[in-house]
Amino acid sequence: MTAEDFVDVRLTAAGEAAAGKGESACVRVHGSNYQYAFAPGKIVRVAAAEFRARLAETRIDGAQIFEIVKPGAKKSAGNGSGK
Repeated sequence: MTAEDFVDVRLTAAGEAAAGKGESACVRVHGSNYQYAFAPGKIVRVAAAEFRARLAETRIDGAQIFEIVKPGAKKSAGNGSGK
């Protein structure tokens, strides 16, 4: 895989609201062979195919909860672990 095969993803405002507040605030997404944990204000590097297949259309009350971070945006350490 090359760098173009990955995207940086973060929670939208709706996703951050769903994550809650405090030290343990996060949104977790998992399946049989993948798992991600997104914390408010953190960026997680995800395979582009995983984003399109599993995260791009994930919504809460009709609002998207994940968005791709454009290159050059301020980055912070993520806490996701894709498998």
